Amino acid sequence: MLKFTAGIILGIAVGVSGVYVYYCLSFEFDLSHATNIIIAAATLFAVSIHFDAQRTANKNRIWDTNKEMLLDLIHSLSKAMNATDLEIEYELKHQAGQSSAEEIEGQAASFDDLDRKIDYVLSVYSPLMESNLVVDIKTFKSESDEITRKALKDEVSNLEAYEEMLGKYEALYGKLVKFVGRISGIKYT
Repeated sequence: MLKFTAGIILGIAVGVSGVYVYYCLSFEFDLSHATNIIIAAATLFAVSIHFDAQRTANKNRIWDTNKEMLLDLIHSLSKAMNATDLEIEYELKHQAGQSSAEEIEGQAASFDDLDRKIDYVLSVYSPLMESNLVVDIKTFKSESDEITRKALKDEVSNLEAYEEMLGKYEALYGKLVKFVGRISGIKYT
C-alpha cells in the first residue's frame, strides 16, 4: 500500500511539473519530444519490472532451499512444546502426589529430535539462512543448554526449568513462523 501511495504522489508531482514546464516556460513540444518521453517512461517501467522479478526469484530460491528444513524444525519445535506442557503438568501432579511415571514416557524423544534438528540446521543450513535467524537459533541453543545445566545441578527446580524452556520454545517458534511466513510469500498475520 505504501508503494502504491508513493507511486500516486510521484505521478502527480511529475504531471504537475510537466504542465508547469509546458505552459509556464513556453516549452516547444512536438512529436519527437513526446516520443522520447514515452520511450523513457517505458524503459523505467521495464527496469522496475525486471528488478521486481529478480527480487521475487531470489526470494523463491531461498524458500525452495530452506522449505523442508524450516518446516521440519517448526514441527519438531511444536512437538517439544507439547512435550514440555505434558512435563509441566506431570510436575504439578507430582508435587501434589497424584502422578505416576508412565504418564511421561516417550517425551524425551521429542526433545532429542529437536536437538538433532537444531544441530543439523546450524551445521548444514546456516550459510543458506538469514544471519539474524541463525543468531536467534544459536542463542536459543545456548540458553537451552544453560537451563538444562542449571536443572541438572539442582540450581532450579524441574518445574521452573520446564516453564522457562517453554517460554524459549514459544519465542523461537514465533520467530520461525514469522520468518517462514515472510520468506514463503504468505503474509504473517
